Amino acid sequence: MSLPKISVSNKVFTEDAIQAALNNPEILPGFIKPQDLKTDLDLFHALDELVLLVQQMGEKLADTQLLAGSEAYASALTIYKIFAAAAGTGVAGSKTVYEQLRQRFTGAAAPATPAA
Repeated sequence: MSLPKISVSNKVFTEDAIQAALNNPEILPGFIKPQDLKTDLDLFHALDELVLLVQQMGEKLADTQLLAGSEAYASALTIYKIFAAAAGTGVAGSKTVYEQLRQRFTGAAAPATPAA
């Protein structure tokens, strides 16, 4: 189902039509309640601010998620390099872990060095 959408250009028309209905209820059929129409428009206006706040919060959440993921991946790359160095110097048990982590980069370019 496609709903008609209110926009900048038709918002004024909507406001004018509702005001005309409120001022001239005797012309309208009884099943149309002008006050209900005004209530819908008032809710639309009230939700404007909430929608903006939620959108801003969504952007902040996405930014925070991006940062957390970046920090986790940078740490993982550092851990990978530590296990690589440990395996290269013969530290017991490190080669198996290094080989497991290294599979992620088989056939790919070397992992990027995390920023300090």
